[in-house]
Amino acid sequence: MGTFGGYPIAGQTDHFLVTYADEADVDALGRALAIVATCEADLQALESWFQCDYSRSPYDIWVHVFTGVPGGGAQNFGYTDDESAKIFVFGTYQPAAPPGNAIAIRDDFARMLFVAELAEILMDFTGYGWNRGNSAGEGLSRVAAAELHPLSYYTSGAGNGPYVNTWLQSKPRPDFVSTSEGTDQNALSYGCAVLFLNYLAYQLGHDFSRIVPAGGASLAETYSRLTGNPSSNAFSEFSTLLEQHLPTGQIPTVPRDNVFPLRSGSARSVVLNLTQRTLSSVLQPAVLEATLKAGPECSPKRYTYQVENVTTEISVRASAHGFALPAFTWVVNGQPLPVHGQNETSSIKMHITDTTPAADAPFDTQLPITYAINDSQDTSTLKIVNGAFPGNGEATITVEVTERLVAHDTPTSRNDNIPFQMRTYDMSAAWEADAYTCNGHAVLEIAEAVAAIIHEVFVLLNTPDPPPEPIFRIATAAQRYVRALQSTTKGSIGLRNSIVGVANLARGSLDEPATIDQPAIIGGLPTRVRNLPAADEAKTGRRRK
Repeated sequence: MGTFGGYPIAGQTDHFLVTYADEADVDALGRALAIVATCEADLQALESWFQCDYSRSPYDIWVHVFTGVPGGGAQNFGYTDDESAKIFVFGTYQPAAPPGNAIAIRDDFARMLFVAELAEILMDFTGYGWNRGNSAGEGLSRVAAAELHPLSYYTSGAGNGPYVNTWLQSKPRPDFVSTSEGTDQNALSYGCAVLFLNYLAYQLGHDFSRIVPAGGASLAETYSRLTGNPSSNAFSEFSTLLEQHLPTGQIPTVPRDNVFPLRSGSARSVVLNLTQRTLSSVLQPAVLEATLKAGPECSPKRYTYQVENVTTEISVRASAHGFALPAFTWVVNGQPLPVHGQNETSSIKMHITDTTPAADAPFDTQLPITYAINDSQDTSTLKIVNGAFPGNGEATITVEVTERLVAHDTPTSRNDNIPFQMRTYDMSAAWEADAYTCNGHAVLEIAEAVAAIIHEVFVLLNTPDPPPEPIFRIATAAQRYVRALQSTTKGSIGLRNSIVGVANLARGSLDEPATIDQPAIIGGLPTRVRNLPAADEAKTGRRRK
């Protein structure tokens, strides 16, 4: 593509000319191409923040990617109206042990550095009062980088975010909201600015397209212009809220620059997402007999079957809302599971109700399990796998969430139940033949009706005010399906799945409605472009035609 300023050109877009260190520098070329690919989209995003149109500038922006320094940064020279703005990118991502997505992180790191510098150029370009040389301006540039390119921002060896912990761990926490510090090199002050900007956005609910144009001589003035409250309230309200969740003196270490929103009492919430999958199943050699009805219209007969032992994984993801550093406590069937971050063995109480396909003989047992609990910033995932196959039961899963650094914090809890399948039945050919005949009207027709209209469910679930008639029709068919299965199987999970299998075979390739393990499912049915000079003509300071 030619050269510019003696450097090879990686690409040219509507607003940018991107060069790199040397044709032999593959790393510099890769980072330059990464910037070329997303620079216009990044500019458009920041233009929405700054409520501006960079097309009003008579000059393009020159971006030069130097030979990389691992973990290095970038530099800009601000905006002037007599030559092109310049962004120099020095940093590259080069960890000691690159992960599988090292190239993706390297490219995102280049883009993240570019965005931070571009934000500072737009501070000068718009004149809202942001100073790229002080803590507030530096805070805004880092927030922009984190918002647009979080992958590398929070990757060790790349962005090294978060940046708020230095300020959070100070005692006392100094006020850089009322007055900005006149440097962009102190993590203590710009860390405070980063956190306060996220407070404005995610606690108070102001979009960055309102925060940035509000500007002002300090972050407190920005707060006042947004809220109408006195600027003297800004830091006190901010710090009081943080004290309730991340008390001074507790040395908090948060994994993200944004810990908001923070809530108290009933305003907090926990959401559970439960799933179950079969890891393996093993057919037992013993052939057993049972007297049972193959369907509501059948007479009882003697059938043979084999037990199939099923290894099942239950996965529960808890998402906490309103906490800064949530601590998760898990309990299953009354048994606490205390170990986090590694595989562990334990046992839980289990009431077994599905022991044979015909005559149930419920009993209580201690079920051996392996479990693993993995926590992130605001989520925790529990996985349980059964270590025995006594029959089928149910797991009542409870999670309690508290603020980790707040003594005697009142927990927010949530619990839910999920069937725990550990056994199914491989029924004889005679039973399958009778099940097909005897369930023809009770299950198969209904199953086909549900399958024929199941696509309507997904449409209606996303309709704000779904029409009652199709909802009633779908719910009625689904309820009949569940009742027919219950009538035939008398609550046996193992036998119920066997009947579903027969129904699937009978209908051939017809998609069956998802196995309805919980009738409660029924209740959830309701609802800028310009042409630049050619690359070989472009030069720093050249005015556009």
